[in-house]
Amino acid sequence: FTMSFKTTLVATAAALMGVMALPAHADTATTSFNVKITITKGCSLASTAPADINLGSYASSADYNTVQGNTTISVTCSKTTPYTVALTPTNVASTTGAGVMKSAASTNTDTVSYQLTKSATKTDIWGNSGSNLYSGNGTGAAQILTAYANPTSTLNVTPDTYTDKVTV
Repeated sequence: FTMSFKTTLVATAAALMGVMALPAHADTATTSFNVKITITKGCSLASTAPADINLGSYASSADYNTVQGNTTISVTCSKTTPYTVALTPTNVASTTGAGVMKSAASTNTDTVSYQLTKSATKTDIWGNSGSNLYSGNGTGAAQILTAYANPTSTLNVTPDTYTDKVTV
């Protein structure tokens, strides 16, 4: 009996140890993934059109050299993205920003010539070709460009309102 009890006790203890064995350690496997975004180059003009340049009202004897007006154009480009902005008068084909304002009245054939420039000094022409373009590099924020219009001919024309549309 004693031997059989001891054998049973040892067998029971061994069985319990097998059931209560320490947890097995599994190998840990790892992997990885990337988080990725692609930023593309891009530019946009402000959603609202630039304000009209109103040169005012003058007597036909006024000195056209003293007349000047301006408007601003807002351009936003991604950082370091090169951009160019062209200005094209509508009434005449011009790559140099030289435009002609005409009367809306079909009986008035007089015109008033003007020049678009990048600065108030009237020397930095702004057109739509080559060195006449406005060039810059994007900063990621809106950049405000100022366009100037300066009459280049006598104001001694038929009294009327003269206009031209400029495409940006």
